[in-house]
Amino acid sequence: MKMVFGAAGVLLALTVSVGIARAADMPVRPPVAPVVKAPVVAPFTWDGAYVGVHAGYARARVATDGDFDGERTTHHSRDSFAFGGAQIGYNKQSGSFVLGAEADIGYLGGRSSLLVGDHFTDFRMGWYGTLTGRLGFAWDRSLFYVKGGFAVADIRNTGADIDGGAFDPNNFSVLSGSRGGRVLGAGWEWAFAPSWSVKLEYLHFDFGNRSGADVDGDTYTFRNRVQTFKIGLNYLFP
Repeated sequence: MKMVFGAAGVLLALTVSVGIARAADMPVRPPVAPVVKAPVVAPFTWDGAYVGVHAGYARARVATDGDFDGERTTHHSRDSFAFGGAQIGYNKQSGSFVLGAEADIGYLGGRSSLLVGDHFTDFRMGWYGTLTGRLGFAWDRSLFYVKGGFAVADIRNTGADIDGGAFDPNNFSVLSGSRGGRVLGAGWEWAFAPSWSVKLEYLHFDFGNRSGADVDGDTYTFRNRVQTFKIGLNYLFP
């Protein structure tokens, strides 16, 4: 009996030894790394409302055609000046196309006086506003657009004669007040952050012709045009 148990013990020991050896020879598989899914980032869109501010450089050109004491003459006045203001607007994007509306309000600090012989002309500009439509093409966070619409500005035009160093009250014409006109332009806007964008824009204002007369019945026609180059900063509402 002892011999039987002894043989069984030896056989069990050999079986265990062989199993351990085989287990040691088996290749070890590396642990499988968990699959991490990248977050889904929504594409940028220009949809929604925005507000902002702007500042820049303006050039005004005014043509005054008048009967200066019976002498029909046209004089051109020019001025360059800084300007600034604020804007509000709304965009709707469809594919790569963006349709929007924008309103501006600001201040034009233009003023120029011209004396040629005894002919005197002067213009002054103050506040201004625009209401425009925008049509743009979006390329990711860049927006290239054109715009156009209506403009209004506070403008004062003067045409007069100077006799002996003083204004002749009979040859003095002033038109002052709000002038309506049209505005056209183009620009580029870039969204540098999810809710912020910067833009560069050119606008051409044309306030048309306005006519007045002095005491003597001499007539004067004024044409006011302004070009602006500006940089703007917008906050885009989410």
